[in-house]
Amino acid sequence: MPPRRGSQHNSTTNGCQLALNVLYFGMLGPLSSIPLARLIEAGVPVRAVVLPDEDAAAPAMVIAPPPAMPRAAIVLQPAQPDIARLAHQARIPLVQAGDLRHAHTLRLLGSYTADVALVSCFARLIPRALRDLPRHGFLNLHPSLLPRLRGPAPLFWVFREGAGAGVAVHAMSGRLDAGDIVAQLPLDFPDGATYAEAERICAQHGVQLMLDLLAALARGALARQPQDELQATYRPAPGPADFVAPPDWPARHAFNFMRGVEGFGHARAMVDHMERTVLHAIEWRPDAAAGPEPGDTRWLRFADGAVRAQLAPVG
Repeated sequence: MPPRRGSQHNSTTNGCQLALNVLYFGMLGPLSSIPLARLIEAGVPVRAVVLPDEDAAAPAMVIAPPPAMPRAAIVLQPAQPDIARLAHQARIPLVQAGDLRHAHTLRLLGSYTADVALVSCFARLIPRALRDLPRHGFLNLHPSLLPRLRGPAPLFWVFREGAGAGVAVHAMSGRLDAGDIVAQLPLDFPDGATYAEAERICAQHGVQLMLDLLAALARGALARQPQDELQATYRPAPGPADFVAPPDWPARHAFNFMRGVEGFGHARAMVDHMERTVLHAIEWRPDAAAGPEPGDTRWLRFADGAVRAQLAPVG
């Protein structure tokens, strides 16, 4: 999926960034695993991979890996391994951390002597004491065009609002998603992209930004741009009302929203004056004239057209 506007995506696997030791923070999903796999492939020295512990009070601990496997054994297709498996396959220490302020956590993560920490989808705020460990701080990959759509579920809101798709890398600060922007790239999702597909597109372009930034850091040429607080928007985790596609939306927007939230949840829409759950959006048309459909497949009318969708049975 090409970016919407041109960008300088030259190869950064020429060794410029290889002198920088990296801590990698992520979770068990493609927005974390795809970047980590690419960093490993590029030869970036990832000193440790950090996962959040469900117990927020637990100090960090190294999770013992299964029998060591050579780097050549890393297989990225047909299924994408999660970051725990990638770390084990590449013989990278895997750390699980709950209390990020705990003295043991800081000692353990400090022992890896990282130059920079890279973060992609990590559901914890990073405290100042931890942010100060790497000399270049923490850089976070965020799947929206900051300062718009700060918050825990930006991709949902990209689909909901119908605009603002892209990736940003920003320096982490004491406020969520508010640190200086160091790289940003607008993207277009294809019509009908699912949540998982959008995550994959963001991860693939986002890790290229990370590689470019590692090379820039090694050259001492990283530019930082403060976020414009007047343009900033914050969106919380979506609630039930946020999954409703209003009938005054354009049909294309409604279709892309319904497809986009599949896997995250299910959209809902009005059918014969009753709200129904949409299991799968099939297609959209720029005219609202559409014939009847059998069973629970229906044409849903919107402002300038209709969406053909499979609905959940009533009752």
